[in-house]
Amino acid sequence: VKARLSHHHTQARGAMEHLSQKMELIKLEEERNSVKKTESEVENQLSDLKSKLDNLLVEKETIDQEAADIENKIKECSQKHEKHKKGLDENPVNEKDDENKYALIKHEYDQVSSDREIIIEKNMIV
Repeated sequence: VKARLSHHHTQARGAMEHLSQKMELIKLEEERNSVKKTESEVENQLSDLKSKLDNLLVEKETIDQEAADIENKIKECSQKHEKHKKGLDENPVNEKDDENKYALIKHEYDQVSSDREIIIEKNMIV
């Protein structure tokens, strides 16, 4: 009887161990599935961020090109101004004509400077 009880006890212990191992396996599989789901969500977020970064880089390149164009316009305007100023020193003209040319050049210069400041502000935001 004792031997039988010991045998049943051993079988019951073995069955409990097997059941415990199965429960642990199920728990680990659930954890694995949860981790895979989280990993997938993170990968999607990373992909979205990469796309946004790519878009911002393209936008920055466009803004940089606009800023370079404005810098070139400023240089051209400055050169025209210097050339005009040098021409005035060499060949004085009547004051009214000079005032009109100055006003026109100043207006162009102010417009280019304003555009330049807008681009610089956009670059600071990016």
